[in-house]
Amino acid sequence: MPVVVVTLITHTIYGLAEYMQVCIKHHIGDKMKHTKVKIMGIFIFNLMMVLMTLQYYRFSAAQHGISLSTDQHALEAIKAQISVDPLGVLSKNWSAKTSICHWKGVTCGSQSRTQRVTALDLSYKGLVGTISPHIANLSFLSLLDLTNNSFYGPIPPEIAQLRHMEKVYMGGNYLTGRLPLWYFNNMPKLEILYLNENNLTGTLSPYFLNNMTSLKTLRLNDNSLQGNIPKEIGNGSCLHDFHVNNNQLTGVVPPTLFNLSCIRKIELSVNSLSGSLPDDMCNDQLGKLRLFFISRNEFTGPIPSSINKCQQLRYLSMSFNRFNGTIPKGIGNLTLLKELHLGDNDMQGSIPAEIGNLKRLQILSIIRGNLKGYVPQVIFNMSSLKLIALYGNNLSGILFPDIYTNLHNLEELYLSENWFTGQLPPSLWRLKKLRKIGLSNNKFIGSIPSEVANLTQLTHLYLGSNRLTGMLLSSACI
Repeated sequence: MPVVVVTLITHTIYGLAEYMQVCIKHHIGDKMKHTKVKIMGIFIFNLMMVLMTLQYYRFSAAQHGISLSTDQHALEAIKAQISVDPLGVLSKNWSAKTSICHWKGVTCGSQSRTQRVTALDLSYKGLVGTISPHIANLSFLSLLDLTNNSFYGPIPPEIAQLRHMEKVYMGGNYLTGRLPLWYFNNMPKLEILYLNENNLTGTLSPYFLNNMTSLKTLRLNDNSLQGNIPKEIGNGSCLHDFHVNNNQLTGVVPPTLFNLSCIRKIELSVNSLSGSLPDDMCNDQLGKLRLFFISRNEFTGPIPSSINKCQQLRYLSMSFNRFNGTIPKGIGNLTLLKELHLGDNDMQGSIPAEIGNLKRLQILSIIRGNLKGYVPQVIFNMSSLKLIALYGNNLSGILFPDIYTNLHNLEELYLSENWFTGQLPPSLWRLKKLRKIGLSNNKFIGSIPSEVANLTQLTHLYLGSNRLTGMLLSSACI
């Protein structure tokens, strides 16, 4: 019983006891009558408080039961729409014999008087079915995770009623229909929205972010979206992560996208976006940008000279476009960079030596870029590199004997289809982590050393179309 009820009952008993004592002490006269009225008043007041409190808790308990009953009916309706449950999560665990707050994937609020379902996590359960419109009756839901199942059909419009929603994960399913971003406009607390890897169609509405003032992460990648990226995307939004890669988007990227002061990740790869990037793209607004992926589009023009100002960049991929001009030397200022992909463009000139300043770089890929000249020797001193891919250019020169001494983390080396000459450097065969080597279609001379057998992790070795001589020793295991 609640403490307040126990306290009131105790006070009432004390009131009665006081009344009896007074009656004994003052058994005659008007004084006794006055005291009796006073004590009776205290007793009646306390009794009324007890009855009112008991009524309140009975009403609260009833309301609590009704709320949980509503949530239970909603969960049972969700379960009824599931046709395949390979792990038995719903069929074996969701039973009326136990409280829904103990069902797998269900989380209830911590307050006993307002205990409602606040989270539903059915991710990675192999479920097949449709999303029930009764999900809207889970009115206190703040997290919904249906990731990596086989839900199909449209997203029910009733989901728009879930005003407490903060995180929605629906990626990795087979959801269809037009992209229903307006369903989520009524969720003022929504921070994360994953609708990626489905079969959604439609366009990005110019005003789709207007009411999503709390939204930080938006993943719409791997769908069938068409149309442009609306210029209104930069109006008052504080997006952190924007992923629309692997769609069918067209047109020019609006400059307003680069005015999002909170943006950390922009992923636009594998679309049909075109035009050039603003030369002042990396302005003061993009100071937090860490990932910029725009590969496999139709971008033209030079790489923006302001790229060196995006100094928080870790991942930069601009390959498979039509960029021209030279590689900006300022890229060497991106000292936090871990991956750099610039290949399959119409670049000119040579590889700038300033790339050697990128002491954290793990992947350097500039394939089929029409680059000429020597590879700066400093690149072969970058101990952090795991992959070097420079094939399909017009690079030339010799590879110095000890050039690979510092590449002790290198796993993959691709220098094929260039104009390299000289002998294969002996230090190459001392890189124990090498798994793949591509040196074919060059002008290398000399023999294949037996030390190649020391590369116990090696799975691919391409040396064809060179001027190598001698015998291939069986111990080389090639």
